[in-house]
Amino acid sequence: MPQQDMKNVLVVEDQESLRELLVFELELEGFHALEAENGQAALEIIEAGAIDCVVSDVRMPVLDGIGMVRALRERREASFHEVPVVVISAFSDYERSFVYASGVNAFLPKPYDQQVLVQSIRHCCLPKVDRWLCAPTISEDLSVLKGSFQQLSTEMQLNHVQLGTGGIFVPLKGKSYAAKDYVRVDLSFETGVLSELRCLARVLWQRGSDHDGCAAGLGLELCGVTRKDAELFVSLSESTTAYLPEGRLEGAQSLTA
Repeated sequence: MPQQDMKNVLVVEDQESLRELLVFELELEGFHALEAENGQAALEIIEAGAIDCVVSDVRMPVLDGIGMVRALRERREASFHEVPVVVISAFSDYERSFVYASGVNAFLPKPYDQQVLVQSIRHCCLPKVDRWLCAPTISEDLSVLKGSFQQLSTEMQLNHVQLGTGGIFVPLKGKSYAAKDYVRVDLSFETGVLSELRCLARVLWQRGSDHDGCAAGLGLELCGVTRKDAELFVSLSESTTAYLPEGRLEGAQSLTA
């Protein structure tokens, strides 16, 4: 790989043996891997130079992975605020909906699949607009999520669809999906700059019932949208740090599946 195309990936892991293994694997895949032993050390490295993607554990001393992500998203500089983060963890300390709402771009359980990790990093390293364009080739029939709403934005009070930097939350009851399932999205909007949304989406999490101020529904990573819509989503989501919103309960209107 030409030196100018090599992406800088920061590995954040407190266990030295696991950190060294990750660095070794990523360098074999053509990345330039740097390393940090906790979230605070990672922030200092990001401050010092350009990082294209962060791969982080969750449980670490000094500053854990979620705390690091929150610190990144709170900064105004694009080099902090926009750096994508892939989290790897063997623990279920946090709900997936909370992890993605914190600003994490991808979550992989341990033991992780190396090729899935590499694909996640490469996807994260794409320009923001291009991340919305990528879509797998799927031949089988998929469930279709249909709904009609007032408007698409990042505010639940304006409609019932919440937008993040990587997808949407849609209220849904009565049907179960597994994480990584693909569905087809067919939404229409009465007002605003977007009249319809038709694309593929990957289920990243599902909440089966209303709970703790949040509605039952799906966290969907959108893919295969038009370039025009992708540019619109990037613009609309500038006001949020969540990759996928958690889905506040106010006025939630379920879709059909």
